[in-house]
Amino acid sequence: MSNNTTLVSIAMLKVQIDSQKDYLDYLVPFVIDVLSLKKPEVINEEITKKLLKTEFGLNIPERTIQIILKRLAKKSYIMKQHGVYVFAEKFPESNLQNERANAQRHINSVILDIKNFWKSYEKKDLEEEQIVRSLLAVLSDFTTPALSAYLKGTVIPDEIVTTSENHIMIGKYILHIYKSSPNKLDSFILLLKGHMIANAILCPDLQDVKNNYKNLTFYLDTPLVIQLLGFEGIFKKEAIEELVKLLKKLKAEIAIFEHTYDEVHDVLERSADYIDKNDGRGPIVIEARKNKTKKSDILLFLADLKDSIVEKGISIKKTPSHTSTFQINEDAFENTLDNTLSYRNKNAKSKDIESVRSIYELRKGDYPRSLEDSKAVLVTSNTQFSKAAYEFGKRYQEAEKVSSVITDFSLANIAWLKAPGGALSLPEKEILAYSYASMCPSNNMLNKFLEEVEKLKNSNLISERHHQILISSSITSDELMTMTLGNEDALNGETILELANRVENEIKKEELEKLDAEKNAHESTRMENKAFVDNRKNQAEKAYWKCKKNSDKFEKSLIAILFILLLSGILFGVGFRNSNIFLSYGLIIGFAVMNILSIFNILIGTTIKEITARISKRYLNLCIRKEEKYLGFSILEYYKGRN
Repeated sequence: MSNNTTLVSIAMLKVQIDSQKDYLDYLVPFVIDVLSLKKPEVINEEITKKLLKTEFGLNIPERTIQIILKRLAKKSYIMKQHGVYVFAEKFPESNLQNERANAQRHINSVILDIKNFWKSYEKKDLEEEQIVRSLLAVLSDFTTPALSAYLKGTVIPDEIVTTSENHIMIGKYILHIYKSSPNKLDSFILLLKGHMIANAILCPDLQDVKNNYKNLTFYLDTPLVIQLLGFEGIFKKEAIEELVKLLKKLKAEIAIFEHTYDEVHDVLERSADYIDKNDGRGPIVIEARKNKTKKSDILLFLADLKDSIVEKGISIKKTPSHTSTFQINEDAFENTLDNTLSYRNKNAKSKDIESVRSIYELRKGDYPRSLEDSKAVLVTSNTQFSKAAYEFGKRYQEAEKVSSVITDFSLANIAWLKAPGGALSLPEKEILAYSYASMCPSNNMLNKFLEEVEKLKNSNLISERHHQILISSSITSDELMTMTLGNEDALNGETILELANRVENEIKKEELEKLDAEKNAHESTRMENKAFVDNRKNQAEKAYWKCKKNSDKFEKSLIAILFILLLSGILFGVGFRNSNIFLSYGLIIGFAVMNILSIFNILIGTTIKEITARISKRYLNLCIRKEEKYLGFSILEYYKGRN
């Protein structure tokens, strides 16, 4: 089993046309394929798990496989003999050969394009296996950790290790094709959607939870608020905006604590002081320099900070007071944080502790078994912070099933699974934000870079012009990460001299490109096309939510009618009669319906809830087809993975 096999399998797990399909059913063809091919004498979870790992490179939990085998048994594809599953006569043949071949060609094309990009632009000759491992490493970062009510992990093999080199290798390529060949971005959207479905396969409990977040408040931490306000770039801003929009559609409330608001204000104010200083660093300062944002611009923005946050649909709530009943051991949590991540700013750590304490206070001693019943959850972009909170909950809050803190992508993934048709752009926004972040140097890298630059200047090895270019140019950070691939050991005086020349050449190149009228015309056309596609997506989303709302109303009405009929049937069964002919017919019909539903339940185990859900899904699909006829295009094609 090669890593390429895993990549092909993830591509095959893309979202299908029927968005209402149970996502666990996506795995059924894979199970049928391996069982049909290998034909084991006995079928169980352990054997099937090994076959899926060998043939498709997918690391699927036995709990998920157990559900799939039960579904195959229900369809009479397999049966139990002497307590174990064996093949039944009607076991189907596999039909994945063509789809696997298409996916393989698709992945090979992606790998070749990445290889050609780095060879053409950076003169780096990458090996195919290196590219494949980088793709898998990037996908493995998009997981759903810290939700113990669900299974957690990744379908990607454990031996795949994530490094800054992986991030930059794939991230720079994605940003390049986004600007030059947006149609190629669909390849990564397909892979990310496939991986998001794979995350769901790892979490079979997700199928049993509510389809909305009513009575749940998500509290954003400081970095996410800063990203939402646009101070870390357009890609991060759009990703958070898309998540907030989806959560609100799913009836969640989005808020921040008052102490988070204070921290946002302080961070922006401090960053403004460093924009024009040589030792200024961090994503806010770097982005400000790219956009030529001045200190006065940020200070002017801070005057209306509260209104700006509220306009984004975020409420600002008072930080809960301390009570002994629901108080956590803050010293123990601080120790957990210190063992997991390092803080440059002690105030940031105290604010994080305050946020987690506040979540426990709002839960008031409840230990929810699902995210939907959690009352309050803190959302962060810091995976290590999320893990620390999760570990603290396991160790000191033994009954806790859902962590007090989850990552923004974990939340985006789970929310997207509830309504993929209502968040068409979310996977694209997530991969672009991830790629943009991958090209931002770490604080350690920036510190070492500035030290080396000052050494060269003091030794008169670089000119004043090169010194100024390296310190202040918005191109420097991107070129720095490209040259070193995020490896601090590759940063030395020789590298910086080469970097200075590259940045200067890039500046000259940019100046020439500004004069290129043909490029401007091309860019204008691209934006027009993007606007057209975005408009279609907006129309498709509105139509989807309209149909979903009507479908929910229809389902509730259907349940009410069945309830009345069943009640009539019960009254008729216990001997109640009435001289009114219409009421008599109603009692008889209710009695008939009650018996029919009872027979269905006995024969095939179908419940009223399942019947109404199936009818509601059909009604939703009919409504979608009607809207498609009216709009003149297919709504579903916008969240269908493209080959």
